Amino acid sequence: MLVAADINALFKRYLAGFIQQNLAEVASCYQTPCTLTTPEEMQYIVDDAQLECTLLEIFSQLSVANVAEIKVPYGSFDTINTELALVCLHWQFIDQNQQTFAEFCAFYHIELTAQGKAKIRHVISHDLSELKHLSTTINFDNI
Repeated sequence: MLVAADINALFKRYLAGFIQQNLAEVASCYQTPCTLTTPEEMQYIVDDAQLECTLLEIFSQLSVANVAEIKVPYGSFDTINTELALVCLHWQFIDQNQQTFAEFCAFYHIELTAQGKAKIRHVISHDLSELKHLSTTINFDNI
C-alpha cells in the first residue's frame, strides 16, 4: 500500500529529525500554511520562516528541560480519502534523569499527493487518555 509507505517514511523522518534536533528535516515534514495546536494555544503558521522559528522554540524547550530521549511507543493512521490521512502518535520525552518530561498523544492531518508526498497540515496535542488506535500501525523500527 503506497499510502502506508508514504506515511511510515514521513513519520520516521519526523521522529529522527526531532531526536537529532534537525530543523531542516522536521520542517520538511510540514506543508505551509499549517496549524499547530496544544491545549494552551493554536498557532497558524503562514510560511516556512515562521515554521522554522516555531520549531526552534520547541527544540529550545526540549534543551532547557534536558530531554535526553524521545520515544514514540505507538503510532497509527486511517486514510480518510485520496488526499487526507489522520495519524495518531503517542509521544514520550524523557530527561537525563530518566524522568518523563512530557507524555501525550498528538493527532496529525496529513495531506497526500499523487506524487507520493505526505506532509503535515495540522497537528493537535491531547492528553494521553485521548490516544486512539487507528486502522494501520506505523512502524518505527530502526530509528
